[in-house]
Amino acid sequence: MTHITSDAPTGTRTPSAIDALAERYVTDLLALHPDTATELGFPGRETEYTDFSPAGARTDDERNARLLEELAALEPQDETDRVTKAAMQERIGLEREIHATGRTELNNIASPAQGIRAVFDLMPTDTAEQWGHIAGRLENLPAALRAYTESLLASRDAGHVAAVRQVDIVVEQARAHGAAGGFFPG
Repeated sequence: MTHITSDAPTGTRTPSAIDALAERYVTDLLALHPDTATELGFPGRETEYTDFSPAGARTDDERNARLLEELAALEPQDETDRVTKAAMQERIGLEREIHATGRTELNNIASPAQGIRAVFDLMPTDTAEQWGHIAGRLENLPAALRAYTESLLASRDAGHVAAVRQVDIVVEQARAHGAAGGFFPG
């Protein structure tokens, strides 16, 4: 993987243990979330999806718990480390808090229902190979939707459901994308 952190504005900065953990966090994130890799422009997993199932969410949460534990044991070496550590603790901690609610997001703007489809907007379409990636991801679409449905059902069983209005809008969005002349018009 390409080194993600950059040199400090005033010159070269030797990467710290916190930098290494941040790099590993991103590497792990891209491995567990192929659609995020596409969003960020990292090639290699163009036909795959994130595991949207409850098991996938648990895997993310377990990874986040380990990362926070490791991060807590690291001492910042400079201001960059302090900012990195604080940002990671806040973001990863928030991810864990959201996971602990047992809710699976469903809304009309930013939930897996939109992300599963929106990743296609970011995929290049200039070559036969690129269209092959799109075809491969389309082949994996039913499994991604099944995994997401499994999480929605688990969320429902735990007493967490989206507002009917949100569900209705997402259903209409899905119908529009799947209709003749929808997302991939002939």
